[in-house]
Amino acid sequence: MKFRTKILLVFIVVFLFATVLATTIYYNYLSGVVEENYTENAVDSMEQLADAMEMSLDTMDQKVRSMLANPLFTTPITTWLNNPIDKNYNNALTNTADFFNDLEQSTSLLESAYLYTAESSFDDLRHLRRQNFTFEDSLFLERFLTGEDGTQWFCAMEDIIFESGTTVIPCVKKIYIESKRNTPIYLVLQLDREQLYEFVRDKYQHYDAVIIVDGEGNEIMSSGVLEDMESPDYITADESGVITSEELNKDYMIIQTEIETTGWQLLMFKNRDSLTRDLETLRVLVIGVAIALLAVGVLVISVLVVKLTDALDGLVIQMNRLCMGELDARYFYKRKDEIGKIAQSFNIMAERIEMLVEMQKQNIAELKKERDWVAEVQKQKRKAELRALQAQINPHFLYNTLNAITWEAADKGEEGISKLSSSLGKFFRLTLSKGAETIPLQDEAEHVRSYLSIQEIRYSNKLQ
Repeated sequence: MKFRTKILLVFIVVFLFATVLATTIYYNYLSGVVEENYTENAVDSMEQLADAMEMSLDTMDQKVRSMLANPLFTTPITTWLNNPIDKNYNNALTNTADFFNDLEQSTSLLESAYLYTAESSFDDLRHLRRQNFTFEDSLFLERFLTGEDGTQWFCAMEDIIFESGTTVIPCVKKIYIESKRNTPIYLVLQLDREQLYEFVRDKYQHYDAVIIVDGEGNEIMSSGVLEDMESPDYITADESGVITSEELNKDYMIIQTEIETTGWQLLMFKNRDSLTRDLETLRVLVIGVAIALLAVGVLVISVLVVKLTDALDGLVIQMNRLCMGELDARYFYKRKDEIGKIAQSFNIMAERIEMLVEMQKQNIAELKKERDWVAEVQKQKRKAELRALQAQINPHFLYNTLNAITWEAADKGEEGISKLSSSLGKFFRLTLSKGAETIPLQDEAEHVRSYLSIQEIRYSNKLQ
């Protein structure tokens, strides 16, 4: 890649990086401002919705408390429990239905009411009760049997008490009234989830979805774009308040608060992309300006790079000449900038290369002479080694001959001759020592004994 191409690429990369970084920072700043402002407004709206819902539920609870504290409501039931005859039952049934109807009409969220006692059960007489429903076998009583007490809220379910087909949110209250049996009675208040949905929908126009879950995470109600989700697992958010779900394929900002009356969690969802949709026009404008500036910058940089790299092209030509063996190649540049310093260094390098080539030629000639001398020395050395080997042949021949004489004399019973030739053979063998310059002391002693054996034979008993 040419130098000028690299400069252009570096400029483009740096410019794009700076542009993207500045655009991202500016966009994120604006997004943060928009989101912060929206969050403040959303928190206020959330609190207002939670307050309105809590007020509605508190109003219903107060009416229920007033009803339960009213002797006109409790006396017929107590009379029936103390004296379960038809007259008392009919009186309690009619009286309870009147109170329940009044309660349902005054509370828009309430779908139906049901009262269970040990002797019988009562309702508003407007709803058709299911034939197979028994409070003793229902999940309502099951929770109280596990140790729970007071008021218990249940997740949204199809009405299991009446044949209404309505999805309701049951609330069961365990109540004690004075009677002979002194057993608790259970009041089941069933909220209409559709009415709760309508109540929330009127107040969440600025949100994509609103979800209500109980303390265990079970869905009470969902509305908006998330209402088709099968599991409430998606309501979990990270510390920044953003959730991501594979089913949703979007990032949502959530605002969460608790409805103290019921212990429910109220969550409102807002798609983050919709908050910054108005910023897209600004982003497109910034990108357009950046592209125009990039085009102008590339044109200007191209002109400057061409002027800067012309001198480098001339230097490259002279370097190629030097590489081809033209040792007289030089480049003279009149300016004293960085290229001028490079040209000066190149000229010095070329002169030193030319000088070193001459020195190399002289060294090669000297090395040839030295090589011939070394060859002659090696030749003489090989001749000397050959002579030394030839000189070793005679003692070995003599040693082998003496061994033959020894065995021959031994075969003929000439012990003196055998001993003499054997000692002489050992003497010569130890003298040669296979060319070793040093021998063990044991071999040296054997060498002396062989010599003395020979002298003993020569001088008979004169030498020991």
